[in-house]
Amino acid sequence: FEKVLRDPVRGHLAWSPAEQGAYRDVYELEQRMGSTSNAAGGFAIPTHLDPTFIMDSVGTSHPFRQIARVVQLGEGGTWNGVTTAGVNLSFDTEGAEVSDDSPTLGRAAIPVYRQQGFVGASFELIDDAPNLGAEVARLFVDAVEVGESAAFTNGNGTTAPQGVVTALMAESSRWSAHSTNSTMTATDVMNAQQSLGARWQKRASWVSSLTYQNRVRALGTNYWGQTVEFGQPVSPAILGRPSYEASNMSTALSTITNTAFVYGDFTNYVIVDRVGSRVSFIPHLFGDSNRPTGSSGWHLYRRVGAECVTTTSFVLSYNPGA
Repeated sequence: FEKVLRDPVRGHLAWSPAEQGAYRDVYELEQRMGSTSNAAGGFAIPTHLDPTFIMDSVGTSHPFRQIARVVQLGEGGTWNGVTTAGVNLSFDTEGAEVSDDSPTLGRAAIPVYRQQGFVGASFELIDDAPNLGAEVARLFVDAVEVGESAAFTNGNGTTAPQGVVTALMAESSRWSAHSTNSTMTATDVMNAQQSLGARWQKRASWVSSLTYQNRVRALGTNYWGQTVEFGQPVSPAILGRPSYEASNMSTALSTITNTAFVYGDFTNYVIVDRVGSRVSFIPHLFGDSNRPTGSSGWHLYRRVGAECVTTTSFVLSYNPGA
């Protein structure tokens, strides 16, 4: 103990063979006996059970990092891009002066927002639960996935990334309503696709909940070839365009806020990752009196933003409500 106290990092290297053996004996005994209460972390102590953490939350699935444009921001808190409607050419007579067709430029500014989390553990739990750090890292990865799924779908764009549904709900010109309340037909799906401009059709994708993908599959054999056959994997394509599941999309068939699909070119939904994400290990936590509590913790810090740089590249298919 005195050798480690003098040098906490390398003190154990000075242990004699007998001291090393004594430490191993105590460590093995602790592993067999276990300690700490279940709620504080005892479930992870290897007595007779597997210490791997089993995720029992609902979880999530989303395709946004797969189909969106993902960029990195190296400095500052806002990514800036340039938008334009393009150039219009003219057919003129011989000798006529050409018109000034210079494009009008705009700016897309996407701020990044802090996402963070903390997991604390007593010294006893850290000593007794092998690979606790690796398990915490796995939990952080899952938490990032769940948080991004919600934000990239319905984020408010003021304290979190702007969700694609949030952006389109603010643009009524991008809506394609079902013809009948609480009903979806093949015509509603086709109308949504046909509402998208030609520029975006070749790279367009469908994004919806699994519930709506299965509603398409249930349209019946009359629409095989137009949608997807019942026996095929879950909606790999709808009307010839790729289809993806997003867990945070609506599953209901009533009110305008229950979006059936977002259809469009998702390269115009930009996700911005701020360089500098980190997971910090905090070796000592302190109580209200600023004295150590015998606990440590892991702190995840990152910043991410997202936004539709142009809503004209999307169509929001929704139920019109009662």
